[in-house]
Amino acid sequence: MRTVVKNGVLAVHRDHLGLWNNAATLLSLGDVNGSGQGDRRHRERRRNTYE
Repeated sequence: MRTVVKNGVLAVHRDHLGLWNNAATLLSLGDVNGSGQGDRRHRERRRNTYE
């Protein structure tokens, strides 16, 4: 953890990274709170593929 802080590394959850990559502001991502992205069909496809 000290190395992360010392080097200014910011860890971003993959759900947040996807939203941030699609022009969401970094500060607005706090409202997402790990709820993910995509509509119901996207979440269902992902669940069927990876779980």
